[in-house]
Order: sequence, then structure tokens, then C-alpha cells
Amino acid sequence: MRLPIGTRDVSASGGTVELVGRRGEGWAPVSSGELSLAEAVTLLAEEVPETVDAAAPDAPRFSPGEVVLWNYRRVVEVARVIRDDEHALVVWIPSGSGRLESAPADGRRTREVSLEERFTVPWVMAESTWQGPGLVRVAPHGKPWSVWFFRDPDGGPGGVYVNLELPHRRAAATGDEPARTFSRDLVLDLWLSLENPGSEDVWLKDADELDAAVTQGRYSAEQREAIRTIADAVSREVLAPWGRPLAEGWESWLPARSSRRGGGRWRRGGRAGFRPPPWTSPCRCPTLRRCERTGRARGSGTPTADRHRRAVDPTMAVVRSMIHAR
Repeated sequence: MRLPIGTRDVSASGGTVELVGRRGEGWAPVSSGELSLAEAVTLLAEEVPETVDAAAPDAPRFSPGEVVLWNYRRVVEVARVIRDDEHALVVWIPSGSGRLESAPADGRRTREVSLEERFTVPWVMAESTWQGPGLVRVAPHGKPWSVWFFRDPDGGPGGVYVNLELPHRRAAATGDEPARTFSRDLVLDLWLSLENPGSEDVWLKDADELDAAVTQGRYSAEQREAIRTIADAVSREVLAPWGRPLAEGWESWLPARSSRRGGGRWRRGGRAGFRPPPWTSPCRCPTLRRCERTGRARGSGTPTADRHRRAVDPTMAVVRSMIHAR
């Protein structure tokens, strides 16, 4: 039996969730409807020096296979470009990919900090890795959200996460520093279950955390309304019409294993796609401690390991340097 709209639960990450709608059955608005999407974004916008709006004609464009940094202010992640066109930036974040993230200075995990102090405790930047299977992320140009396609441990589609965030801004690669895309997380999110095709459940996630952010001074009440307005806009523009990127098949995309001759191809929906530069052949081991595909240790001399070392090590050096710059 399907859960009724309005059901509340706790997510795997510890946040509260509420079933707010189903595809084809409408959506229960979560905002007052008094703000337009443009007004909501203006209320939340902030300056990012030396960057260009990703939707601007003069914004730098990234090449397939290029390693870029995906910046969320207090989180920095290493990603590989799948596609960058007039609609969106699409990247792959492999399992174990290097990242920086903020953590409570007293050693607790973020989710171990109560909501009453979540946005006031001292924090530090720490190096970590992306846990779980790799995932595809799509950041539509000029939109205050990105869409994440999660995988199950066996590689099958695991669900879709809509991360509410500021429209992306970019900086081109310079010298030894890789290209970067910048945004800011807006706390509130949506989770789309891929069960029951055509009637997928839509869950609103972390509304209580957003309320705590207002109480503790991270956002104003007006900005909370702006964030909720963005959630409603996602419903109108993406979920209800099942529009881009949901209709593009990214939930079935996986990087194909390279052949013994090297080179490798990436596939979507089980069919071969474009061929990225040879060093992007994905073995899902960007930290290179041990390749998940071959079982070989770092420095084993395999072509795949060598390609990853050349591509990822310089990028992670830049990421590590950010710990001391913040």
C-alpha cells in the first residue's frame, strides 16, 4: 500500500522528510506563493569574486573528461565532466573521490550535532572522500538547483536527489589550478523515489533544519520563504512535466570499463557514448589506494592507475591547500 501524502519519516542521513506529492497527482505547495523564482534567487544571491554566471554567453565551458572542482562554500569536491552544453553541466563523482567538507571542531559528525546548535558550533575544514557508489550530477545553467542521480550498490538506479542551491558561477582553469564551479547549498532538498514509474513519490527533506538555520541566524524568515519558493519552482519546471534532466536517462548512465587496449568509453542507458581522453578511463579509484575494478594497489604500474594519478593528484593537491586557506 502506498503511503499517504503528508507522511513524515527520517532519512538515512538523519534528516526529516515529508511526502509532499506524486508525479501525476499534483504537488502540495510549500511556499506562500508571494515570490517569483527570480525574486527568490535575488534574496539569496551572494558575490563570488572572479567568477562568471554559468548561464552567461562568456562563461568558460568545460571539456568531456576534464577534472573540475565543485564548490559549495564549505564543501569542495572533485568531479569529472561528462557533458557541458547550452543546457547544463553534467559530471560524474566516482566512489572514493576526494573532497573537503566542514566538520564540527570538537570531532563530532555534522549529524551528531543537535539542530539547536547546528549552525552555531565552531567548524573546521577536513579532507574526506565521497562515500557509496558513484553518481551523476546535473547543474542546469541559471537554475537554483542541481539534480543528483544516485546508484544502488549493485549499480542500478537508486533515486534522484534535487539539491536546492544558488545558480552556478564558474572560473576557468589557470596555471596549476583546475576549473571550478561555485554554488551555495540552501539546506532544503527534495528526494524522488524511482519506484512506481509514472507515479514517483516526492519527499521534502530537512525542513526542520531550515527552520533551525533561521532561528540561529543563518537565514532570515524572508530567505526561508525564498528557499521554499525554489522548491515549488522545481515541481513546476522539472517534476510535474518530467522535464530535463529527468527525461534524459541519467539514472541509467554508468562509465563503461575500458578495454584491455585502453581508451575506455562512457555509456548511458547501456549504450556506448562519447570517448573521453584516455586518462579519464574510470576505475572508480581516484584516491588510488586500491583500484575497485582491478584490485591492484596504488603505484602498481597499470595504465589505469597511471592515468588517474596524473589526472587527480594535482587536483587533490589544490583541494588540500584549501584547508589552510580557510
